[in-house]
Amino acid sequence: MMADINPVELDPIHCPLKGTNLIEASAGTGKTYTITSLYLRLILEARLKVSEILVVTFTKSATQELKDRIRKRLKKAQNAFSKGYHEEDEFIDALVKKYALRTESMGLIEQALRDFDEAGIFTIHGFCQRILFENAFETSQSFDAELVTDQTSLLLDIAQDFWRGFFCLEPAEVIDYFLKKGVNPETFFKLADFNTKHPDHLIIPKIKNVELNHLSQSRLLFKELQSLWTETKDQIRQIMLNAPLNGSQYGTTSQKNGLPSKRENKLSELFTQMDLFLSQQWLSVPPFEDFKKFTAQYIKDHTLKGRIPPEHELFQLCETLMQQINELQQELDQLLVSLKTQFLGFSRGSLSALKDLLNLRTFADLIGAVERALSQTRGATLCNAIRKKYKAALIDEFQDTDPMQYAIFKHVFGHPSLPLFLIGDPKQAIYGFRGAEIFTYMQAARSIQNQYTLVKNWRSNEGLVTAINALFSSRKDPFVFKEIPFFPGRSMGEGKDTALTINGKRHPSLNIWFLDHVPGQDHGKAISKDRARKAIADLVASEIAMLLRLGAEEKAHVGEEPVSGRHLAVLVRQNSEAVMVKKALARLNIHSVIYSGDNLFDTKEAEQVERILWALCEPENQGYVKAALITDIIGASCNEIDMMVKDDNLWDERLSQFREYARVWEQHGFMAMFHSLMVQEGTKKRLLRFPDGERRLTNVLHLCEVLHKKAVEENMGPT
Repeated sequence: MMADINPVELDPIHCPLKGTNLIEASAGTGKTYTITSLYLRLILEARLKVSEILVVTFTKSATQELKDRIRKRLKKAQNAFSKGYHEEDEFIDALVKKYALRTESMGLIEQALRDFDEAGIFTIHGFCQRILFENAFETSQSFDAELVTDQTSLLLDIAQDFWRGFFCLEPAEVIDYFLKKGVNPETFFKLADFNTKHPDHLIIPKIKNVELNHLSQSRLLFKELQSLWTETKDQIRQIMLNAPLNGSQYGTTSQKNGLPSKRENKLSELFTQMDLFLSQQWLSVPPFEDFKKFTAQYIKDHTLKGRIPPEHELFQLCETLMQQINELQQELDQLLVSLKTQFLGFSRGSLSALKDLLNLRTFADLIGAVERALSQTRGATLCNAIRKKYKAALIDEFQDTDPMQYAIFKHVFGHPSLPLFLIGDPKQAIYGFRGAEIFTYMQAARSIQNQYTLVKNWRSNEGLVTAINALFSSRKDPFVFKEIPFFPGRSMGEGKDTALTINGKRHPSLNIWFLDHVPGQDHGKAISKDRARKAIADLVASEIAMLLRLGAEEKAHVGEEPVSGRHLAVLVRQNSEAVMVKKALARLNIHSVIYSGDNLFDTKEAEQVERILWALCEPENQGYVKAALITDIIGASCNEIDMMVKDDNLWDERLSQFREYARVWEQHGFMAMFHSLMVQEGTKKRLLRFPDGERRLTNVLHLCEVLHKKAVEENMGPT
């Protein structure tokens, strides 16, 4: 059970440097400042070398930033100890006053700066990689395993192997049904990808063997229907043409001007569908949608009231077949669930075996290998080796830690004598960034006695902090779980005021708008989601237009600056909503740029660059060249392409241009080629004409950088 712990505000100058400590650090509360402060104390008070302090964060860029910030803080402290004070940094000034032997302290800091290249500041993957390399015998790891950052191709191979192994043995009806449902190797690849990212997830339901008990009977009935339909089709047409059937389902029988009745047209359409259905060599599950109109019960239900429904053995046969198909469809759905369950087990074993065969390791494998090594019989030896090397640990972005990573930190540093500081924002764990699980943070919160929080907000102005406090303090558990409480912040935004003022009057820092009506909507009726989104986008755009206009007239200010575009940002939940806001702004002639976290290779520009690369790899392939020409990057219209193709000279000239681009690529590299192409084709000017032109151009340039880097690193040519 969790003790009733109320985190206290962290005092970085006096808090104990021992045991496990959990520090909640909301955005803007000085998390990095706190990490560098604790690092300084470990140097001065615990007298640790920089190589003995482990700092872990979750991205390479964050690692570099932490290195820079820690080094700068050490230099600040060095300067402060030489002068005896620091005017701007309260913590460093307090450190100078705390340690009487300033010369000795200066010596420790200077030694830390000299040795800083040995500082143990890593990503979690970098840390695990180093542990495995330095302790290869204890962890039973290969010295020469290749580290791969992307295992997509391996997972795709496994998915395709499973697909082929299953489908080459299955009846045509099963294959046809799964293909209709959109089941393909990509389906299983996505499952495998999810499986590797969430290996501890419980899979339900676990269905093993599924028998298709209704397949053979359905086949017999289908064959019988094929034969009976051939013999009685004309008879059936006459029966249904003259039967007292509902006009909305089977068409009315009245005729005008000698034209066929709606019943005749409707039956013609139905009979064509039945002919197509019965012409197949296997039973298609489910049958075409209107097949039900040939079944006895449906015909009975749609016979005019008080009239006798038409009867024929074919109608009863269709009724029986439909019942069998419904049962068979349920079995096929169960089979699909069973297959997915089987595949999850298959993919785990196959991926591990394939990586062993190829001597490959991924980042996730590094973490898993360290965690397994620590939990095995030789784990104590490995644990002692790590503790001997690192005598304190600071874990940044702890909310992004998954259960396996937390197990490593807890196993190695969860000792009363070792200082371990876990710093993060549990509110961010809700979103599951980088595979984080909110329950990992909660598990830590239950077991850690020393819990602190940072309440001083250095980023937001007082009005906004007060408003946020009021919003989230209005209910007992705003984040549902007691382990993720809300602690009111305190603004430390000293100096210039950044509040919004309009006509000299201070504007509220937080406004909540309630949309209860949209133009053209009946009062009292609920607003549809689509209409509400559009209305909100239009309202946001008009508010921005108003602020920009007042800013241009110097009637609206952020602090002392007139409001301009750089002061404004719109946050949305989905990319589609960002596009809606951008379009609404464009209608008001306001330029904007969408910043998205989407994968660069999922963009339209990536698809178009790929088309161009295919054309440059095979400039004699006219289909590839045409596909490249019509991209927005090159921008030829269909009429222009048609004109070129009809004129041999023009077309030869265009093909020669592509051959020249290909030659430049081959001889001078990818970047030289693409730069030449963009200049000669006028790509920049063309893309910037689009409403989202800046984003398009950014994507193209980013793609060029990524492809160039890959080509250089791995010595890749066009092929």
